[in-house]
Amino acid sequence: MQLDGLSLSALVAELHNQLTGGRIDRVFQLDACSLLLWVRNHNQDFPVWLSAAPSQPDIQILSKIPENPAAPPAFCMLLRKHLEDGRIMSVSQQGLDRIIHLDIDIRGEGGRIITKTLVVELMGKHSNIILVQDGQIIDSVRRVSYQLSRFRQVLPNRPYLSPPGQERLPAAETPWPEIQTALLTLFADLPLHKALLQAVNGLGPISIREILWRAGLPQQLTPVRLEESDWRTLQDAWQELFAQLAAAEYEPTVATSAEGRFLAAACFKLHHLSEQTLHSFPTMAVATDFARALNPAPRRAPKQEELLHQVTDLLQRQKHKYPLLQQELTAAEDCDQWRRAGDILMSHLHLVPTGKSEVTLPDIYSESASASITLSLQPLRTAIDNAQAYYNRYTKGKRAQELLRQQLSQCSQDIAYLESVLQAAEQAETMAEFAEIRLELISQGYQKAEGKKKPSQLPAKPLSLTLPNGTALLIGKNNRQNDLVTFKLSQTNDLWFHTKDIPGSHVILRIEGAAASESDIHTAALLAAHFSKSRGSSNVPVDYTQRRYVKKPNGAKPGFVIYDHQQTLYVTPDENALEKYLK
Repeated sequence: MQLDGLSLSALVAELHNQLTGGRIDRVFQLDACSLLLWVRNHNQDFPVWLSAAPSQPDIQILSKIPENPAAPPAFCMLLRKHLEDGRIMSVSQQGLDRIIHLDIDIRGEGGRIITKTLVVELMGKHSNIILVQDGQIIDSVRRVSYQLSRFRQVLPNRPYLSPPGQERLPAAETPWPEIQTALLTLFADLPLHKALLQAVNGLGPISIREILWRAGLPQQLTPVRLEESDWRTLQDAWQELFAQLAAAEYEPTVATSAEGRFLAAACFKLHHLSEQTLHSFPTMAVATDFARALNPAPRRAPKQEELLHQVTDLLQRQKHKYPLLQQELTAAEDCDQWRRAGDILMSHLHLVPTGKSEVTLPDIYSESASASITLSLQPLRTAIDNAQAYYNRYTKGKRAQELLRQQLSQCSQDIAYLESVLQAAEQAETMAEFAEIRLELISQGYQKAEGKKKPSQLPAKPLSLTLPNGTALLIGKNNRQNDLVTFKLSQTNDLWFHTKDIPGSHVILRIEGAAASESDIHTAALLAAHFSKSRGSSNVPVDYTQRRYVKKPNGAKPGFVIYDHQQTLYVTPDENALEKYLK
């Protein structure tokens, strides 16, 4: 979700009111493109997230705090040196561009106040975060050299220049007659919605569609075909919207489809989407939080993304290998035909000519006395040698059957195991959890160890929850943790939960004294479904049994168990209902 410059202005105004005067306590760099500023203001801490990710550039105050990386990158260390203990004096927008300036006052030598600016450019693949002082670039999260751009370099000690492409008319500052003249002279034959996009700066497709809807004009109408009355209604709609925003009379709105899919977000009422579901909010920040929740973008470090890619690649290889092994096994299981061919040749050696590539002989295995079969021959071999070649093919096929069945079984186990690893990696949240998964893959021979360095992070702990009545729950979030909660941390009379034939977490419901209540069993089943590959599905089957009936076969892979005496519940996870347990 990206706001256009018009709606972004409302969000910037809110950030200015919340952050101005605040002190920057700490700076963290969450990944290659994202920063987290801890700002203390009005006796409250604000975690301000800045992202220059090409797919999701953004600025917001987070409601859920992500994990900070163990080692800060060089750019993060530089920002700590320049910005920590500084005061945010303003948060402003450059015109209606998607460029935000955070002006920060720092006390320099001799008590002199120095102003430094953190420029956040939210411009798709050209997004960047740049630290500037007195018009000179100190550094940036993404450096742009001459090889990448001949028009604008973003490098230390270079002057800061605004991004190119700002030659369009500023939407909020340009008198309407100038905009009308530009439309008629430069874009007369373009459809009206495209002409406005080309002529003015700061408006996106959503804002332009709203203006045209309020003016009652079709989008495909060209400026040259507009009559005088059309120009007046367009001007009225334009000025009405900008007057509302100039008075800060915002109406933050998010439009969704009937299925709940995100369609649009704006700081004004989206009348042109009135047939869709419209959600109104008190502030732009709340509206954007709601919109992001509809289609959350994963925030993972590059190494985490690399691990997901590696596990997915390993899984796809095994899935591609399985049908090929099945085909080979089917062919090997048909090896009896080669033994029969050898028997037929040996029974009719006197009928086999020399130097022929095939021969037709009576079929001794057919119930019909007149039946015959044509067999291929090697012309340079004798009849006995050709018969022996058929016997060799039969023997090879018999040996291959056993080997291929073993390979199919191993491939099936690898697929089940890698699916469990992938599910754990997709739902992992901390660096320690990702490190555990990587070490597990190394121990199982799926990856090579990088050097001889020992892991610097402590192992992640299983999730521990307490239900309202005081009952404890343990949840393993990867295969190591699954083995830990099932065989180390639980008692034999505890209840063990797992989704039926679906990769997921082992969930232990503690039993102390009395038997578990139906409510606790249902909650544990909901959590088992939530921490599984079927998260978000309905009617998820969850098996549960006493822990005493759960066994781990000798030599089994991490997380793999067998169990009996189970019962099965079908549950539909309710994310809102589970949120109180997962905070």
